This record gives sequence, structure tokens and C-alpha cells, in this order.
Amino acid sequence: MPWSAEKICPFCLGMFMVTTKNPQQIHCSGVCYHAHRHQRAVEAPKKPRPKKKRISTEHSRALHRIVSARYYASHKAEHAERVHRTPSATPEKTRKRVQRWRRKNPEKLRIRNRGYAQRHPENIVVAAQRRRARENAVERRDLTPQQWAEVQAAFAHCCAYCGRKMQRLTMDHVTPYIQGGSHTLWNVVPACHSCNSRKKDRAVLVPVQPLLLTCAPVLARVERSA
Repeated sequence: MPWSAEKICPFCLGMFMVTTKNPQQIHCSGVCYHAHRHQRAVEAPKKPRPKKKRISTEHSRALHRIVSARYYASHKAEHAERVHRTPSATPEKTRKRVQRWRRKNPEKLRIRNRGYAQRHPENIVVAAQRRRARENAVERRDLTPQQWAEVQAAFAHCCAYCGRKMQRLTMDHVTPYIQGGSHTLWNVVPACHSCNSRKKDRAVLVPVQPLLLTCAPVLARVERSA
């Protein structure tokens, strides 16, 4: 092997010959190279690293909600297709998971339900009436919150029997459940609390014409008793 020059190793201070293949060699061996590098790293003054700004849990959750909302807003079609491709066995697993969460977090569930009821009181009314219809084994119960809102708007938010304008109206069924009535659009009229209590399960107090058609979409699946 041809040798080009003789050098002194800066770590062990020993003499060594440099080959023509690697004339830029500084250390006599790889051991001296790594040992010298480690020594310089230990003796060199450490630069202070800038402290990272820690983000609070509330701030990170709010940031995550914003990012998620932006993502779903820009990928609506993909998200809807992914949900549509969900296998039929998933609803059972989802229901069990939700039930476990409800049992473990009763206080959070109570706060969430109270907030939802304050934001959407009309949905709570429709859901309660649908549950009552299901308990009474009513065959057809397809009234939606959007349809109930249109029914109230069609009657100008007034009672269908006494004509008084009320801030909150109750849902009265023209044909009661006990007489074979259904929980659907053409069997529901808005009524004040006193008129609804006076009518009960009897005939209507005055002749009324329920709303037969709305612009609101109907339920995708009509609930029917088993």
C-alpha cells in the first residue's frame, strides 16, 4: 500500500502514516477518532435549549376541536361515505360502548343532556312524544322536529282551539292514541296547556284542519311497532 506522509494523532499523539487513498486522515485509528470526538463533546460548553411552551389541556382540546371541524368541513363527502360503509354489526358495539360510558359518567351525561335540552327544546318535546307513542304501541310514529316546527309556524304559534299566541305550545293529537290515532303530521296540532288538558282523550274542542304537507324531510325509516 503506498504511503504519502507521516502525521501525529491529535488524541494519542502517536505517529502514523497516511495512505494516498485517504490523505485527509487526521487520527491514527477509528478508536482515537471516536474517543477524541466524545472528549470534545464533554468539554464543550452546553448551549441552553429554549424551553418549549406547554399547552394546557383545555387549550389543546379546543385546538383539536377546531382542527377536527375544519377537516370534516372540507371532507364531508369522504366522511359520509365512510360512515355509510360501516358494517351492520357496528351499531350493537356502538350501543354497548355508549351504555358503558353513560354508566361511568352520570354527571357528565346529566350536564350534556341539560345543555342539549336548553339548545333544542323542540327536539326534546318530539322525542318525548315519540317515546310515549312507542309505549302505547302506536303503529305510525314518524313526526320529526322539523315537521313540528313547521306545524307551529303554520298556526302562527297560536293554539289551534282558543287562538291564543303562546311562547311554548304543547302537541295535541286530533285522534287520541286510545282511539287508534297515530303520531304523524296529519294528526298533530299545536295547543296551549289548558286546552290540551281540557280535551284529554276526547273529541276536538273545535273543528281544526291539521297540516297535511310540509317541506321538512320525513324520517328515513318509519318506526313501527313490533
